[in-house]
Amino acid sequence: MTTVVAGAERTAGTLAGGAPARRRSPTLAGSWALVRFMLRLDRLRLPVWIAGIALTVLSSASSVKALYPTQADLEAAEAKELGVELRYPSLEQGIAASLGETD
Repeated sequence: MTTVVAGAERTAGTLAGGAPARRRSPTLAGSWALVRFMLRLDRLRLPVWIAGIALTVLSSASSVKALYPTQADLEAAEAKELGVELRYPSLEQGIAASLGETD
């Protein structure tokens, strides 16, 4: 289809200067409005989650300090947790040797 617009010939799908017209995808129509709407809904939810995660990290760090007040207590708990290495030092040396680590 050809039309005349203000003295310029125009075909379907082109602008008056001959440049192709920009067509919007019908599958993404209204996406920007939906993104803005979701961010508006989450404007309270996101800061609450971020603050909750930060408080959880801080409280777990302070609970470790309260549970093990001295360095000796912390080392004793570590030794208890890593009992395999303390009971079987040759196992640790064998693993280090297999990885190519030497002292």
